[in-house]
Amino acid sequence: VNALGDAMFVGSSHPWIGGCAGAAWATVASQYAALGMFVAWLKSRPRSRRQQRRKGVVANSEEGEDVDSSRDEDGVGLKSGVSNLNSQKLDISSAIMELTTKSEEGKTRRKRFKRTVKSVNRGRFSLSRNWTDRRMGNNSKRRRKEKKKNDTTTTSSSTPSGPPPSRGVLSNRFRTIDLFKLPPLAAAREFWPFVIPVTTTAIGRISGYIAMSHVASSALGTIDMAAQAVIFSFFCCLTPICDSLNLTAQSFVPAIYEKKPSAARADALRHTLRNFSKVGGIFGAALVAMVATIPVLSQFFTTDLAVRTSVNLAIPGLSLFFALSGLVCVGEGILLGQKDLKFLGNAYGAYFFAVPYFLLRLKKRAIMGLQDVGVGTMWRTFSIYQAIRCCIWLARMKQLQGRTDRQVEEQVVSQVA
Repeated sequence: VNALGDAMFVGSSHPWIGGCAGAAWATVASQYAALGMFVAWLKSRPRSRRQQRRKGVVANSEEGEDVDSSRDEDGVGLKSGVSNLNSQKLDISSAIMELTTKSEEGKTRRKRFKRTVKSVNRGRFSLSRNWTDRRMGNNSKRRRKEKKKNDTTTTSSSTPSGPPPSRGVLSNRFRTIDLFKLPPLAAAREFWPFVIPVTTTAIGRISGYIAMSHVASSALGTIDMAAQAVIFSFFCCLTPICDSLNLTAQSFVPAIYEKKPSAARADALRHTLRNFSKVGGIFGAALVAMVATIPVLSQFFTTDLAVRTSVNLAIPGLSLFFALSGLVCVGEGILLGQKDLKFLGNAYGAYFFAVPYFLLRLKKRAIMGLQDVGVGTMWRTFSIYQAIRCCIWLARMKQLQGRTDRQVEEQVVSQVA
């Protein structure tokens, strides 16, 4: 939609819909198109035989029958519980803790999980045909058809299939006109504790970008302004890659954090932090490798050698920023998963003033002729902000982990006493 809008509007000579204004309108249209697609996905319930079987399982569970999701290879119990908002809430925190720790209780689950991962990687969801034939002792055409049918059934039941549980979750519960209605007062009160911290966090994030754009447009020359446009294009393309770690941590950590204080819970949180940090480091290294290609790819954005030279000067600062980006996103996601909203709100509130302050100092020094400020200087300053943010997140996570360990020690002491 965005590309189509650019093709339609950018070339227009009208000042309201042509050029940069046309590109902005194309972006707006793409956002509304995405909103419509998400709403349609959440409202439309899939129609299939698998869905009918899930409905049957939900009906049985409502009559009092216990649905064991661990025995249901189709994942019926899990998906029906998500699709039916009135069914019993599924608790997977114990399973997560058993998978992320070395407890004796989860030893069997971890072995079964490893076997499943190996079978998925190797593509072996059913028994070998030769082994089955030897066991059956009959290679007749009828037997082969029956075995093929059984193998197909086994494969379809073992392979994750069917629509995701998020589809149709708002079916018969949401209308498009609800987007334009105010929420009930009771629901607004439940979300009110999150409003100020989340709003402060969002504003604190964008203040640095606004300050950078202001400095580039008001204090730097045309060459550095053009270089900033090229660099920021790459920046916007690479930044969302690590955001997935933030969202994953927010989804994974609460199931562990909400458990009662125990040694297993503390151990699970410690292993989760360690594993996410490793993944964050890998993501950072991958992003640095992508940044290293900017000097080559910049020739497709501009043919001006002076602009390309200015772009290259910003590569060190941009590399440092993205090297720490994975750890920063992991830390923020884990802190959000532990509902440390007040700390995040205060931190980003401080960033809201601190980052523009130091960037505007660069503008002042450039105007006064005290320092040769370019786009490279600006991105080095911004990378220092990223390093400080990374250190603060890691220190805060270590502090929270220390509190968790002390809770366990106090609990053990009280039990002994």
